[in-house]
Amino acid sequence: MTATSVLEGVAESPFASNSTASWTMPWRVALTASLAVIVCGAVVGNALVVVVVVRNRGMRTRTNLFLCNLAVADLLCAVIDMPFSLVTVATGRWIFNDVVCKVRASAVSRHTRYLKLITCTKCCVCRFD
Repeated sequence: MTATSVLEGVAESPFASNSTASWTMPWRVALTASLAVIVCGAVVGNALVVVVVVRNRGMRTRTNLFLCNLAVADLLCAVIDMPFSLVTVATGRWIFNDVVCKVRASAVSRHTRYLKLITCTKCCVCRFD
């Protein structure tokens, strides 16, 4: 196997380019369907976690409250951040304006990532108290 044959295989891959516009239609349909299932699963699953912890007083332990906080962060990510990715993959291009792009990149994505990281770290630290 030569280096050129490896590079040719990579160039034909739909993931070789950063632009989703160069992807073929079957790849975009498959990725859009996968993302839609993931978004729906994330919304339903994390909402159920929050409902169970809020409704059942016995579930309000310190660890479960951290998990509820993590579920809220995932829920925010699924509701606010993931639909933009879904629409971008489905259409093959970014259809929103620059302000939405900057807000999504700086505020939403970064803050939900930090919230998840801090929650997981705090959960690990408090686990051994």
